[in-house]
Amino acid sequence: MALTVLWPSGLATLRPRVAFGGSMLVAILIQSLTWTARGASSVRFILMGVGVAALISAGTSVLMTYGDIDRVLSVLTRLNGSINAANWGDVQMLAARSAVLLPALLLLSRSTAALRSGDATAIALGAPVRWVRYGLITTAVGFAAIGTAVVGPLGFVGLIAPHAARRLAPSGVALHLLLTATLGAALVCAADSVGRTLMAPVQIPAGLVTDLIGVPIFLILLRRAARCTAL
Repeated sequence: MALTVLWPSGLATLRPRVAFGGSMLVAILIQSLTWTARGASSVRFILMGVGVAALISAGTSVLMTYGDIDRVLSVLTRLNGSINAANWGDVQMLAARSAVLLPALLLLSRSTAALRSGDATAIALGAPVRWVRYGLITTAVGFAAIGTAVVGPLGFVGLIAPHAARRLAPSGVALHLLLTATLGAALVCAADSVGRTLMAPVQIPAGLVTDLIGVPIFLILLRRAARCTAL
């Protein structure tokens, strides 16, 4: 977004690199703020993530308020999450980077299965817990960065796809990851198709459609989790 407003001439070549670098910096910042002498805390991680996200959102608002109006309008479309402007060059970029990240993620899947049983069990099984977590964070940030660089933020895809994949493959981390990627891609394609046809010729960005689908599912999952906790 900042690149679009401040330096649009370098958008085509620098966008994937800037997206990945910025995402990694944010991930490192949140991790460093989360870590304490007593170790990491999930609640602290979430709170720090919310705080950093609010700071970035404030910076985005400043750029959109004082930036060039034409560039800001381009950013507004991207912030809603849309694949209308994607081209075959973007597809090639996604394929090239996915060819690097996907094998790395699958290599980590075996150790990730051990982490499901807890740190103590994973260490007993010989899994390098700390390095596995760093690897998972790096690959996850990489996938999120390249996807966001092309289509912008697509809300709730990362929430819906894993839960649907878990129902199809309750065990097996590698299979679950592949199913999650496949279902996520199918969800984005379906959301884009709905957005193109629902109010044609007006096109609704895919990000808005995924938000409309994702919010009710998120509320249902929260209700289900509350019932399980009460039982």
